[in-house]
Amino acid sequence: MNQHSMYVVIFSILALMPISTGQPSQTAQVNANSIVFASDRDGQFNIYVMDSDGSNQQQLTQGSNPNTEPNWSPDRQQIAFTSERDETSEIYVMNAEGSNQRRLTHNHGTNISPSWSPDGQQIAFISNQGGKNDLYILDVNNNSERQLTTDPNPDVEVQTPAWSPDGQQIAYSSNAGGHFQIYLISATGGNSHPLTQLDADCDSPAWSPDGATLAFSSNQNGQGNLLTIPSSGGSPNLLSTLQDQFLGYPSWAPDGQSIAFMLWRGKTRAVAVINVNGQSWRRISDTNDQNGWPAWSAPKLIQRVFNPSSTSGSSDSTSDNNGNNADQVEAGSIPSVNQRNSPPTGSYRLTGGVGLSDSNAALGPGEFQVEGYCHHLGYSGVRTDYRDWFCSNRQKTVRLTITDFDEICRLTYNNPNAFVIRDGNRDILAYNWRCYGLNGAGSVKDGSASGSGGSNGGVSRCVGFVRPPRLSINGHGRVTPGLPNLINTKAARPSLTPSSRSIGKIPAGGTFSVLDGPVCNDGVMWWKVDYRGTVGWTGEADATGYWVEPVN
Repeated sequence: MNQHSMYVVIFSILALMPISTGQPSQTAQVNANSIVFASDRDGQFNIYVMDSDGSNQQQLTQGSNPNTEPNWSPDRQQIAFTSERDETSEIYVMNAEGSNQRRLTHNHGTNISPSWSPDGQQIAFISNQGGKNDLYILDVNNNSERQLTTDPNPDVEVQTPAWSPDGQQIAYSSNAGGHFQIYLISATGGNSHPLTQLDADCDSPAWSPDGATLAFSSNQNGQGNLLTIPSSGGSPNLLSTLQDQFLGYPSWAPDGQSIAFMLWRGKTRAVAVINVNGQSWRRISDTNDQNGWPAWSAPKLIQRVFNPSSTSGSSDSTSDNNGNNADQVEAGSIPSVNQRNSPPTGSYRLTGGVGLSDSNAALGPGEFQVEGYCHHLGYSGVRTDYRDWFCSNRQKTVRLTITDFDEICRLTYNNPNAFVIRDGNRDILAYNWRCYGLNGAGSVKDGSASGSGGSNGGVSRCVGFVRPPRLSINGHGRVTPGLPNLINTKAARPSLTPSSRSIGKIPAGGTFSVLDGPVCNDGVMWWKVDYRGTVGWTGEADATGYWVEPVN
């Protein structure tokens, strides 16, 4: 059975289930890192929300009708979803805690698979109102609809749309060329083009928060594959392969380091999470229930929106410089540092930042450019203080705070312990701010830091990393059950550091000797190991969990 046939079977079965109102029984608590999903734990599919580790699961809809395919609005205040409470599949929306559930589509077809535009004003969805499944756009303010795909071939169908973070494109799956492949089309319509050309069905595209990569599923000969591909085109990268299991509906974490997806084998479905390097995955939902269609909460307002390798960035002063109707920018907790005029003792200026100064010159150590992290950036006055900057996602405009500048610093260096300090008293240009890391925290790439990581070329030791090391030099370790661990020539992900390459694998259960470490880089804690004569660097853990364990 191919993927398209499976979707038809799924929705045909769901359509036979009885109908009810679907209102929540209690108020759910939603945080900035929540995953919304569907589960049939009460005998029917309803929408639930949970923390990213699978804890704190709470029900948002209830009733005997199926509610599936939840999707977060960009501001995390609403959830769009598919519901059959009105005897046909329709697009509904509700508040993030489950209240105010209301129907959006009112045509004569079946309507499924909602995906929000980044400004929160439109929803892409699939409808067969024209006789076959095509891509449509819904205006959430007036419920008007417009058709985007119009292939005259009656056998060509479209499914699982995903709107790009910059709002310019929509990815979807279509069988226009035979197998279902991933296509891209302008959000305003026009010609589409295939992004994948595999000899297998491809489905469920999902954009990374920075828009540079798409994750998707491909299933062939009973083998489920989860892959990524550059949004500009190129060769797919295989993240995970599971025999006799269907993998689908990937959804990126807000930080772009993990992907939630649905595992599907026979009548069993579960929500799982995998690291973007493909080194480990884990189930986070109860395997006794049918759980699927995960959607991670939307990325934070501050995010990269241009290619870091570009030679020019741009500032957009279209924001509301009076800060009217502004919401507070969400940012991570700042480190326990109260010195803002000079670097705290034990900290090091970070190197390797991305961005450009106002003069289009490459930035130096510790520097970053604010313009690279906002959908739109406006400023007022002569930019003499951070309070003169405004960041907008086209829906809400916010005034930046020093905490937001710290968040930009963290995003620049992939370092949870990074913080920013004003350097000098000149006007607030990009090069007047410096990023620092506390005492060699993760990804501090400064050769002057103590404990340079031995032969790894100046990457500091893992002081203050989000997880404590459990391995030790001259000890032994073992790869935990699941996927194998890669052995690399450097303590770095090959996908992020081309000079690092994979030279081997340690299978699940395989034991190795620990020679040196730890070193923190690319969000991973690395150790130099010897596995049956192959010597290189392997990862112990990232922010989501451990991949290896010590052996006595």
